[in-house]
Amino acid sequence: MEVKGRQAWKVKEFHVSLHGWHSVVDLLGDRTAVMIAYWQHEGQTFLIPDGSRVTVKVGDKLLDFIAGNGEIPRAVESLLCRTRMRYGQECELKVAPHLLTDARVEEIENVMREEEEDGRRVTFNMTFLNHTPPYLLGTEERLRVANSRKLKGNEMFTAGDFVSALIWYDKAFSMVSSPKSFGEEEDEARQVWVACHLNRAACHLKEKRYQDTIADCERVLEFEGEKKNLKAHLRLAEAELELRNYDRAEMMLLEAQLAHSDNAAIKRLQGLVRMRREMDLRDEKKLYGKMLHKDT
Repeated sequence: MEVKGRQAWKVKEFHVSLHGWHSVVDLLGDRTAVMIAYWQHEGQTFLIPDGSRVTVKVGDKLLDFIAGNGEIPRAVESLLCRTRMRYGQECELKVAPHLLTDARVEEIENVMREEEEDGRRVTFNMTFLNHTPPYLLGTEERLRVANSRKLKGNEMFTAGDFVSALIWYDKAFSMVSSPKSFGEEEDEARQVWVACHLNRAACHLKEKRYQDTIADCERVLEFEGEKKNLKAHLRLAEAELELRNYDRAEMMLLEAQLAHSDNAAIKRLQGLVRMRREMDLRDEKKLYGKMLHKDT
C-alpha cells in the first residue's frame, strides 16, 4: 500500500529499495566520488529522515543505527544526507564497499573487506521507523533540536572532523531555515541561523573551500541586522586573502574596522594581507627580472 501526503509520516515501519547508480562529487567532504541510488522508475532520490532508526543487514550480520547520531560511518552518513525518500516506498540501497572503509563498527569493516576482495558491491536492506518532519514540530522543539545539532557540530569541529561538523551544522540549519516562522522565538532562531552559516564558513576555511566560505559569509551580511557582523567580515576576508583577492580582503577588513575599531583580529589580518601582497609583488618582480635576463 502506498501512503501519500502527511498521512505518510504516520507509517510506523517501511522498507526502502533503490535501483541504479549515479556517480557524483561528495560536496561535504574531500570531493571523492560517492554513489547515489535513484528510483528505478521515477528517477528521484530519497531523504532518510534524521533520527530514523536504521536496521542494516550486511551479509548475515544485522546492525542497528540511528540516522544522524554519529554512529553511521561517514561515507554512509554523506549518502543519507543526499538522498530523498517517501514513506511507504519499497527499494534496495546499494553502496560501493570502498565508500565504507572508515566504518566505526568492526563487524561492518570486516564485511566490507570481504566484499571488496570479492569485487562485489554491498547490499543494504534497511528498515526505517516513524519520524516526525520539522514542519510538524513546535517552535520550542525545533530550537531545541537545532541547538543540540549545532553543539554536536561544535564537538566535531573541535575534534578536527570538519566534514562531520559541516553535516551537523547543515542539520541544525534545516530546523531554523525560516526564522520569521518562529513568532516570539524569532530572535533565538535568527541567532542559530547566523551561527550555522558562520560555523559552516569556518569548516569551509579549514577544508580550503574558499568560495563556499565567501558564500556563507555573504548570506550572513545580507541577513537583516547582520551587516556589521564581525565574524562574517573576518572569515570572508580570510577566504579572499587565500584566493589572493587582496583588494576585496582589505575592503572587508575596512568595513569591519568602521564598526569594531579596536579589534585585534582585524589589525592582525590587515597586516597579513599587506605582507602577502608585498610577497607576491616581490615574486612577480623576480620572475619578471629572470624573464628579461633570459631574453638578453
